[in-house]
Amino acid sequence: MGWWRRNRWGLIGLLPALLVVGGLSVERLEILREREPTAVARDAQGWSTVEDGRVRLVSLGPAPDLMDFAGEAYEVDPHVVIWVARLELDAPPDSAVIRTCRVAIEDDRQRLFSADPTDELDGSEGTRTEHCRPAEDSESRYFSSSFFALPRDAKPVAVRVTIDGRAAFARLPVP
Repeated sequence: MGWWRRNRWGLIGLLPALLVVGGLSVERLEILREREPTAVARDAQGWSTVEDGRVRLVSLGPAPDLMDFAGEAYEVDPHVVIWVARLELDAPPDSAVIRTCRVAIEDDRQRLFSADPTDELDGSEGTRTEHCRPAEDSESRYFSSSFFALPRDAKPVAVRVTIDGRAAFARLPVP
């Protein structure tokens, strides 16, 4: 008895099994595609609405005059530039935007850089992200400053604000 004859029922059953697995894989890909985060629109004043709050980019630029804990100039690797993004948020105090937002910089090559690079900023003073400092004159207005280490050749094009577990993010282009 030959191999084909001994395994014919297995081979016959293999085709429907492959079709079922292939169908499930396509369905799984559709589910993953639907969960892929998407950018939300901005209004004329630069505000993006994410969940129950709004956020906008106030400024983004190289961090000026970095200092160490002794008050001396803090030197970073010559291949790195430290950037600071300042955001304004408008949301209730218990909002997901206030509690779980994450900030990243997107460069011109679509690379994302997260805030608080510990290796590059270890030993510096005042360069930790300040999440959602309340404004003195408002119960719903907050400010946030985030620090980033980017390669010298990186050109920031946007700041991204994501909320943990959510499918939408605010993409705030650099003016």
